[in-house]
Amino acid sequence: MSEQTRENFFILLGIDPKAPWSDEKFKQSLQEKRADWTKKSKLPGKKGAIYREYLALTSEIEAIMTDASKRKEEAERAIATKQETPEKVAQENLLKDLETLGGKGFIEESEIAKLATRYNKYFDESFIKTEISKKNLEIRKVTQNNDDSKLETLKERDLKRIKGYLETLGKKDLYDFLELSRTTTNCQSFIDKAESIYKQSQGYGHKDTKTEAQAALGTDAKTIFATENSRRLYDNSLEVEKYKIIEEKIKNLAQNSFDKILHLRQFDSILKKAQSSGIKDLEKARNLIIKYSREKGLIIQAAPDIEIFKQKIVCVQCDTINDRCQNKCTSCGSSLRIECPSCKTNSAITDRACPKCAFPIGNEPNVRSYLKEAQELINNKDYDQASIFLNLARQGWSTIPPRSLTDDLSKAIEHYGQEIAKVQQVQIALQKQLNDTINDRRYYEARNLLKGLQLEANTINLNSEQKIIEDKISQAEAELAKARTVERQGGDPIEAYQNVLWICKDCKSAKDALAKTPPSPAMSLSARSGDQIVSLSWKPSTSKNVKYTVVLKYNSRPISSNDGEQLATVSGTIYDDTKMKVGVPVYYAIYTNREGVFATSAADLKEPVLLIDDVFKVIAQARNKEVSISWQPPNNVSQIHIYRTTERLSDPTKGKRIEVISTSQVVDRNLENGKKYYYTIYSLFKSYKGKLVSSKGVSVEVIPEEPPSPIKELQLEVISTSSVRKLKLSWELPRKGDVVVIQSNKSSCFSSEEILPQGALTEYGKVLEGTKEFVTTTIEEKGVVYFTPVLLFQTTAYIGKTLEYVNVDDVSNLKVQKQKNELHLRWDWPSNCQQVIVSYSDEGFPSSDRDSRATHIELTKAQYNLKGYYPLKSTAERDYFIVAHAVLNQNGQVFVASGLSNSARTRVSLSSNVTIQYQIGRKRKLFGKGQLLLTIHTSGIGQMPELILIRKQGSVPIKKTNGDEVFKIPATTLSEEKMTLTYEIVDEYPCNFGKLFLIDEELYESKGGYVRINHPASNDMEMF
Repeated sequence: MSEQTRENFFILLGIDPKAPWSDEKFKQSLQEKRADWTKKSKLPGKKGAIYREYLALTSEIEAIMTDASKRKEEAERAIATKQETPEKVAQENLLKDLETLGGKGFIEESEIAKLATRYNKYFDESFIKTEISKKNLEIRKVTQNNDDSKLETLKERDLKRIKGYLETLGKKDLYDFLELSRTTTNCQSFIDKAESIYKQSQGYGHKDTKTEAQAALGTDAKTIFATENSRRLYDNSLEVEKYKIIEEKIKNLAQNSFDKILHLRQFDSILKKAQSSGIKDLEKARNLIIKYSREKGLIIQAAPDIEIFKQKIVCVQCDTINDRCQNKCTSCGSSLRIECPSCKTNSAITDRACPKCAFPIGNEPNVRSYLKEAQELINNKDYDQASIFLNLARQGWSTIPPRSLTDDLSKAIEHYGQEIAKVQQVQIALQKQLNDTINDRRYYEARNLLKGLQLEANTINLNSEQKIIEDKISQAEAELAKARTVERQGGDPIEAYQNVLWICKDCKSAKDALAKTPPSPAMSLSARSGDQIVSLSWKPSTSKNVKYTVVLKYNSRPISSNDGEQLATVSGTIYDDTKMKVGVPVYYAIYTNREGVFATSAADLKEPVLLIDDVFKVIAQARNKEVSISWQPPNNVSQIHIYRTTERLSDPTKGKRIEVISTSQVVDRNLENGKKYYYTIYSLFKSYKGKLVSSKGVSVEVIPEEPPSPIKELQLEVISTSSVRKLKLSWELPRKGDVVVIQSNKSSCFSSEEILPQGALTEYGKVLEGTKEFVTTTIEEKGVVYFTPVLLFQTTAYIGKTLEYVNVDDVSNLKVQKQKNELHLRWDWPSNCQQVIVSYSDEGFPSSDRDSRATHIELTKAQYNLKGYYPLKSTAERDYFIVAHAVLNQNGQVFVASGLSNSARTRVSLSSNVTIQYQIGRKRKLFGKGQLLLTIHTSGIGQMPELILIRKQGSVPIKKTNGDEVFKIPATTLSEEKMTLTYEIVDEYPCNFGKLFLIDEELYESKGGYVRINHPASNDMEMF
């Protein structure tokens, strides 16, 4: 092929001649093209000959493209000629077709078949599907039913009634009536909107045809959208109605046409009307126009090119047909494009979801409608209904899992949410305050609060509260009139005024009248202190119908009822104070109280009370030849004294006193390991006279020895996936001590390697006890559960690392298929799951979807379904630890599964594979039996992981659990391609066979790892 006739090499390789040169990109392009040409060179006839000629040019391509001057000339010719290969032209045309067909958000299998037929000279169907997946388009299998008369629809009388009401209101259909898009999938959204419209229609005082139509349509809409099936019937009815438009148009033309010809412009007009009415299948509409025209005796002049109509876009606001390239509607000026708030991709307004990230951009009209409704309700101070519509907007305009967005709709949702929340908080506070004042019989104050609350929220029904308030105030004022009459007649009005205040506590006139005659004081106050409690008692007042207000003051006596803290007002003559401060002298006074009027003097104490307490949360930790003791000191303690003895004494202060520098811990050194020591800790406080007063003391006993290490890691295994999830938690057997696990629904507050007293564990959650190495538990509720291993040793609890487990269904059957430069991940999705977070690392399995060591990728089910797998780029030769976390949205809460089950995680090795061969035999010896040896031969450079030799009597073990352990072989670095390693088998095992296994089974090549063990014949496994 001469230079004049051959294709330009830049164009042939698909390299931009204007772009900066890259040797790496050139080599990659040439390698890919050569592979493609080799495959297609086997085609018969001229097709294969073209590609055989391309292969013959390989040497010339390399010579020219690697020479800078020749490459420059080739680039200039490419720019000047703009020469293109037939394959290149075909590929560009294919991409245009895909852009057109994909405008609806998906491509049908029948459309792919047509493309494959059209471009079969250049591409096969797999190539076309690859291009479709690059555009994130869903492939659907659509079953066409062109006979709309057979569609199951609503009953004619119901449809006729609904159409009549819609015409009254000037609405096209129920979707237009409810101001919601047909793309809305959640039926509850329609039901909520219908219920809101129905309630509004019932609230109008004047009834007319419009309010009746609103009420009737609200009821019909609730029925139609109650189930998916009834909604389908309505949608089918609308579909049939749309195609009736075509039939009516043809019928009118046939009746009024003189030449009985359907002209091209008329055909075009009817097709435009069908498209603007919402018909998506234009091919079907075109065929129906032809069919109906022939039935009515019309001659079709010409049919318009259907592809032109597929390049159009219908304005969602006014149904005007526009060119797809336009940004705004030519009729109403509405935008025909929308920017995805999540990934900023620009898409057509008719797209249901963003083609890149699957964000539901098709909900935009609905969300704007919800926000408009919410704003009107906020203006009317109907905040409860506004919250319903705002939640609908939030559900329709959010990512999975939810994250903050900055577009105008997201900002409006956030703004309205904050506004409603602020008002509702004020309302809740006012309602609580109102209820408190009513319960406390302060009805005049409640009357004022009620007026303010009615102004703030006119939709809240407060009729019952208002009736209670007004009734009680009327009763109180009637009793007040009686009391004044008694006083005017010279009688004793005290009891009468008290009756008023018993009804209405804040009647000012009654309180002022009682204040003229204070009650007599209580007498003889005494106090007795005990276990964090002070018990008070006194002699009663001589006045009738009185109560007693207990007043407390630290360090000095109260001089009035307001001097100090009023603890309580009681009817009897005893009171127990359980909240006084420890270690501070406190004075008490008892004031007689008659409906808020206090005696002029009080019953009080001559000397203050001093409440003392012991230290608490004592932790005694045994160490090598020493003991560490820590505690929480009580407040206001002056000194801490500690005494040590080697036997129990009735008076521990006779033992050795340990010097205490800190008030919260001490270390006692130079002790004897294995010997028991007794420690008693006393708290000392200063009395009001300055004298030290000691507590009873707290005792602990400890035996010094080397302490154990806490449990570093919990292993979790899901052993039952029914509605009640059963889990097995295991750990490595500790050297000493017993292990329990704390199960809690709250996030762990433990610090690294914290220690606690054993008695305090129940404060942190449920304590699970099991065997030495594992424990099982069941979980019923969905959500996050935290498991913390605790090592119990002597009286101390050593806290290990907390494991977080999310109790939702994991993905299952996670598999990895190795491909060139990428890994194909496949799994089974749990029900109701629409998103997965793929986490991977080369340092070990990610601990969660938030592990900073790992890479995390969010993937929707729609994106996964485009290819039926997720392609993970894998250019580096390394280990990949992969976890697939299911993301579930339940009742507005988003849960990300832990991915701890084996079916949701896998390990893949792309480093050099290691092959292990081995045999068991005796070392040759001149006399007697030689030493029994395990000889391992390795192939491959890298790391030989930890191995275990298992023996079984009488036969070869199938699994490593089928026999007994002989020994473990630690991980070994393999520095040479081939190595031989030898290990002595010390003991004799008559009639036993030995077999080698990997300790970590995920490293087997068959499971995505990098190690293959070739087992020998059984005679090379004999250990006798």
